Amino acid sequence: LMNLADYDWVGITSVMGSQAFVNRLKALGLGAEGAKKARIAAFKQDAIPLPQLGIEPDLIPEVSYPSVMVEDIARLGPTGAKVLVPVPEVHGIEEPFVIPEFINQLKDAGMVPHRIPVYATHATHDGNQWAVKMLQDGEIDVTLLTSSGEILSLLNMLDNAVTLFNQTTAAYMGGYTSKTGQKHGFNVDVVPEVFSMPGVVAALEAYFRGK
Repeated sequence: LMNLADYDWVGITSVMGSQAFVNRLKALGLGAEGAKKARIAAFKQDAIPLPQLGIEPDLIPEVSYPSVMVEDIARLGPTGAKVLVPVPEVHGIEEPFVIPEFINQLKDAGMVPHRIPVYATHATHDGNQWAVKMLQDGEIDVTLLTSSGEILSLLNMLDNAVTLFNQTTAAYMGGYTSKTGQKHGFNVDVVPEVFSMPGVVAALEAYFRGK
């Protein structure tokens, strides 16, 4: 971040990445002025921490898909833009496809992404016996998944017993998460049109009303 002027854009794809970006700017004493050395792209729900430092994103894609962010950045330019991408380090599970795909899409669009780890995602393997038992006993009505990492960690927790999960109504925060679920044999019952907590609650409500 001390060399932020070397970049054309910062591409923020998660609320944790956004918060880490703000925290580090604070720690370095850079503030909002430091952030203005590059343009900032963030999805609406991920931009929530930015006002803590008075930062307004230069780009909020209308659709919360990394491919849409890539298209918007390419359209706004410059050609061959250097893009700083704050992302998680993933431990204990394979890295979900979302970030590598985003990086590759930036490259394919002629840009130069620089990926930096700003927080860590750790899969949990212990302490979830009560949840597994509730699934086994059919006591869970809905399973809500908000990230691909959660799916991969859940698979580990269930020893790949996808049938336990598929006894519940499966709700996903967005299309990328549901795509990971489908890939691993999970049912996809509910995907909201608006990728937010209120959006997924409304989608669940509509789903059960329909039932």
